[in-house]
Parts: sequence; C-alpha cells; structure tokens
Amino acid sequence: SHDDQRPDRLELGRPDAPHLDQVIDGRECSAYPACAPEIEAAGGRFVEKDWTETHVDGNLITAPAWPAHPNWLAALLKTLNLEIQHRSSPSSATT
Repeated sequence: SHDDQRPDRLELGRPDAPHLDQVIDGRECSAYPACAPEIEAAGGRFVEKDWTETHVDGNLITAPAWPAHPNWLAALLKTLNLEIQHRSSPSSATT
C-alpha cells in the first residue's frame, strides 16, 4: 500500500497483477506501453518514459522495461536514503 513509506514495486504486464489498484490508484506510473490500459483501469495515470528512464511518484518507483534497471536501482537507493560508497581495495603485497 502507498500509505506507508516503504518503496512499492510493481510487476506489470500481467492482467492479474495482485492488488494493482491498491498500489497505483491516484498515482502516476510508468510501464511497458501495452500496460497503459491496466494502469488506467486500476485508477493510475500512465506516464510514458524512454526505455532507460525511471518514474518516481513518492515511494512508487516504476520503469518501462529492463534497460531502466540501473536508473530504477538508483531511484530505489535514493528513496531508501542509502548511498553506495566504493572503497579502494587493499594494496597487494608483492614478493
């Protein structure tokens, strides 16, 4: 449900997506364009995005297809207030 602050994840493309209306009713959502009727039937508003783009509506993070996974993951981390920090690897001893 979008009443709490945890991120919501949707797997669209299936007509039986569980509780779709409870998650996107009154919200904006991106997905594969063929899923637009599903989104609108559940009370959501379809937002068309490029294949690599992500759409964020509060804690709902959506994208049209797998090429957006890097951006989707970045949006998820931002929503969770997490940051990935890279450490340099320990220098290896040479003999």
